[in-house]
Amino acid sequence: MSTLTDSQTLFAFKAGRSIRRANTHFVDAQPTKGALVLSSDEGLLRLSWKERPSGNIHDDLILFPGDARLEKVSQDQSGRTYVLKFESSDHKHFVRPLPSLCLSVH
Repeated sequence: MSTLTDSQTLFAFKAGRSIRRANTHFVDAQPTKGALVLSSDEGLLRLSWKERPSGNIHDDLILFPGDARLEKVSQDQSGRTYVLKFESSDHKHFVRPLPSLCLSVH
């Protein structure tokens, strides 16, 4: 797990990710296993989705106060999909946290 977390990690948990189909409102779950990691780097909050177990980073986002919010996707019948939305742009990132699988909390 050392490739997923380090001393700057605030919290991390196992999570899948979903990709939105072009020009639709549908999202497709991706088969790749991963983790969502929140870290502090030189005063900035970073949210990354990292592939497990390699630690390869697929999404690396800088979060500014009041700019991002994580919301449950009400249309998902499983209740497991969340969307990260930004006030400053139209970008949306979809994740599926796995229950009770926290990797790290500092």
